Amino acid sequence: MSELTETHIESSDDELPEEIGFDASKSAALKSVKDALEAVKREKNLLKEKRKKRQQLFQEQKKRKLLPQELLEEFDTKPQNLPDSYKVTRIKDDSAANSLQQKAMDFIQSRLYGPGTKRTTNTELLSLSKKRGGSQGAAVDFASKKLGAYKKAKIARSNKRFIHQQKLIPL
Repeated sequence: MSELTETHIESSDDELPEEIGFDASKSAALKSVKDALEAVKREKNLLKEKRKKRQQLFQEQKKRKLLPQELLEEFDTKPQNLPDSYKVTRIKDDSAANSLQQKAMDFIQSRLYGPGTKRTTNTELLSLSKKRGGSQGAAVDFASKKLGAYKKAKIARSNKRFIHQQKLIPL
């Protein structure tokens, strides 16, 4: 069986490929490109139809949810006989107050944290002032070394005085 496959393979290697004319290959390529374009158009049209159907479904659902206009007008005009413990408020009135409050909060938010404000921390501000100041040095070095040595000596004296006052260690 292996001899048959070997001879078949050898014979196929020896044969020349079939000759195809330029016009035939060109028309085949154009046909495949046209088929691909038509497939893309069909897909787009199917998506459009799906979207239209979904939009129509949403519109119908919205119409079913709404109360009839006559019923709404009846609620507005007819006074209701309610006990004293009940209170009637219109949603439109609450939404106006809420929208005004929301606008105020948005205004404050935009003024404090908007793109025009530059908020920084204290260390960043000191770092920038140190970099831009008259004596430019490293941004990390905020205080002079003498000031630190003075504070350390003052703390040491204060500790000695506290220990002496508490009589923890005799001098």
